[in-house]
Amino acid sequence: MPSRATHSVQWPAIIKLYADDELLFISDAAQFAGDDALQQTHIQAQDMLIDSSGAVHSISKAQTLELVPTDSTLSLPDVEALLRLHLSNNGSCCVSKFYAPSVREALLSVFACPTNFRQL
Repeated sequence: MPSRATHSVQWPAIIKLYADDELLFISDAAQFAGDDALQQTHIQAQDMLIDSSGAVHSISKAQTLELVPTDSTLSLPDVEALLRLHLSNNGSCCVSKFYAPSVREALLSVFACPTNFRQL
């Protein structure tokens, strides 16, 4: 069952792991709470979940992963920069031309193609 903190998240979202340009796409609260591979991921203090509004949530782990809202928000250009790095590391070309009108549409357009993200 999703925690109360996941209710403040605008899904879909991405997880940005510290020192890794690959992003993890999370479609909804059920996937966040119920994906065994995600729940077993080694989480560091600098890891973050960025939701469709650009809101940043820190990730903590006791028994399961939990989200803690922060006061930070990433702008659309900041999210596009993360997505460009992700796409570039996955071998996509022309990533400098990537543009989206919103954070939500940026996430959806990049992760609509299964070759752009690692299945958990």
